[in-house]
Amino acid sequence: MLVTTSNNEVKILDRNGALSETLPIDKRATLAKFAPNSDIIAIFAFSKASSRDGNAVAQVWNLQSKQMLYEIACHSGEIKDVCFTPLQGLVAVSSTDGFWSMHDFVNLKQLLKLKE
Repeated sequence: MLVTTSNNEVKILDRNGALSETLPIDKRATLAKFAPNSDIIAIFAFSKASSRDGNAVAQVWNLQSKQMLYEIACHSGEIKDVCFTPLQGLVAVSSTDGFWSMHDFVNLKQLLKLKE
């Protein structure tokens, strides 16, 4: 389980709810989700207020290496939800700007952006 804190951390809890690890991040995450069938790949969403350019961003991370794999910064509104697809390496993001986007975080590219 992933839990975001106001101290710019993501807490990783094991299956029993015990603290397994703390991941320091550079801003406060508003949303955190694991990829299906993975305890290594996760995505965090950040508010517009914590972004350099005033746009909300999401980041895909490898929790084992503590490395960001891919950053999604194509939405002008707050990120409403993120979802990993059944196909490995793809993530969908919806935003209050009225758009949703699909990203390939393995090949580091945006695949599409559509109006809701």
